[in-house]
Amino acid sequence: MCTTRNLFLILMLVAAVGAHGESLSPSSKQEDMPYAEKTWVQVQAKADSGSAKAQAILGWMYFAGIDGLPEDAAKAAEWFQKAAAQGNTFAQNMLGRMYYRGEGVSKNIAKAVDWYQKAAAQGDANAQSNLGAMYYNGQGVPQDYVMAHLWSNLASVGLSGEDRERAVRNRDLAASKMSPSQVAEAQRLAREWQPKPSTTTDSSSPPSLSREPQTMRSIESTGTGFIVSKAGHVLTNHHVVDGCKEIRAQIPAGKVAVIPVVARDPTNDLALLKFPSSPTVSTAIFRDGQIVRQGDSVVAVGFPLHGVLASGANLTTGTVSALAGLGDDTRFLQISAPVQPGNSGGPLLDLSGNVVGMVVSKLNAIKMANATGDIPQNVNFAINATVARGFLDAKGVKYETASSNKKLEAVDVGELAKKFTVVVECWK
Repeated sequence: MCTTRNLFLILMLVAAVGAHGESLSPSSKQEDMPYAEKTWVQVQAKADSGSAKAQAILGWMYFAGIDGLPEDAAKAAEWFQKAAAQGNTFAQNMLGRMYYRGEGVSKNIAKAVDWYQKAAAQGDANAQSNLGAMYYNGQGVPQDYVMAHLWSNLASVGLSGEDRERAVRNRDLAASKMSPSQVAEAQRLAREWQPKPSTTTDSSSPPSLSREPQTMRSIESTGTGFIVSKAGHVLTNHHVVDGCKEIRAQIPAGKVAVIPVVARDPTNDLALLKFPSSPTVSTAIFRDGQIVRQGDSVVAVGFPLHGVLASGANLTTGTVSALAGLGDDTRFLQISAPVQPGNSGGPLLDLSGNVVGMVVSKLNAIKMANATGDIPQNVNFAINATVARGFLDAKGVKYETASSNKKLEAVDVGELAKKFTVVVECWK
């Protein structure tokens, strides 16, 4: 049975969660009674039957360890996910918190923002407050004080007590960094904003406001890039950014910025991006002098399967298997270092820490197996650094070079590369 304290917690939750097509207020009817008056087994039964409200409550019970259930953040995340998919704003906000903190799920700031946006769009004040903080700090979204002011201002209307004080404080902090015209713009957006209830089982579309940053986009895919100049140029693959409505890059310090494409070379699958201001981080150094040789050891650094694997940069090692790609194309190197989707655009380095290529693709194992009856192992490709340097030279980008006359451990090469390797997000 629930204790008095736990009963109070669940009753508070029932009043807060809401759900797609469900009443916010407890009813005198038996089937609509607050689940706090039943055991967790009965809540589980309701949740299994598809009730978003019950799924949200069960998620909270696992999260807080209520009614004899052990605290289990992973189990809580599973139930919140089910409820959130049906538009339950409490669950969406909780998922945002869990992805932000890495509770029960792998830490993923982009997913945290996505869930905060879904809940905030429907009018959840807690999510609005959280989203305002993300805009203020530039976490998962470009830093935008107008949007920080907007969401914090909206949150202050729906919150009370310390939560409201926090939202007001965040709003005023944003205002202190804004011009009078920006404050007026944020206030206009707040006046015109209307909540938009979820109308699908998967997501809720945020309201449309006549300001570009308010256009809520979603991540289509991610890749990798690396900073090649002190002016803030980032080199990546053309296919990583092709067709994107907006490109965002997260520098090693954690800040996210909208970053435009300043040059493209589709033929060689190269693209050049540029941060609005020069980031105070290290830049890649290209290998000079002796060219890379077949059999040389190499290190690949990137962000494969971002949001699924570890949130930090991944490191793999291998060798240069061949000095040409498919069809003897000398623009490419064949490498044995394992790569996955999301590695594209990442630097390939020698054991001196100098760039000798840029990861571009892997051989399609399924197609090759169908064609040859055998599954190829670790057949991957990188654009030769000489091709990348030619592209940078043509665009007038100043980059650094150095001779590869020292030998480091792979782990040390990885530590160097992490300082200038960035996540590149394609938003549509």
